[in-house]
Amino acid sequence: MSAIETTNQRASEIRDSMRRIRASLPKSVNDAKGEVRTYSDWRCYLKAYPHIILPAASMIGYMLVPPIRPKRFNRSDSRQETKQETAAKSGFLAGLGSVVAGLAIRAASNYATKTLSAKLGDLTTRVGTRDQTMGQPSDWPVTPSRS
Repeated sequence: MSAIETTNQRASEIRDSMRRIRASLPKSVNDAKGEVRTYSDWRCYLKAYPHIILPAASMIGYMLVPPIRPKRFNRSDSRQETKQETAAKSGFLAGLGSVVAGLAIRAASNYATKTLSAKLGDLTTRVGTRDQTMGQPSDWPVTPSRS
């Protein structure tokens, strides 16, 4: 009987082990999804290990950005620089011209708007005064009719 007792004891140990494993598993699929979502988010690791991730990220960024090298001066470069300078100057003049043209158009538009507003205002004022001076239709002068 000792073999049967050993087998029963082993079976109960396996059952206990399975209960512990089931207890440690997430309660539902939604809990499992939440845990996967949490652990797949990089912010989780940044919060947990900032003293490792921040220096590593800065080192990777430093290695990815190419260094700035100063230009060497050559005679052919000086000719190219003058062409570039003239292009920059013409670009500046073109930009300045577009700003001045925009300001002129805006000023002309404002002047036209004010002028039209004043003329329309005078017209409505005249119409209003004419109606006030003529009064009601019963007050209008009667002209003799030709019969």
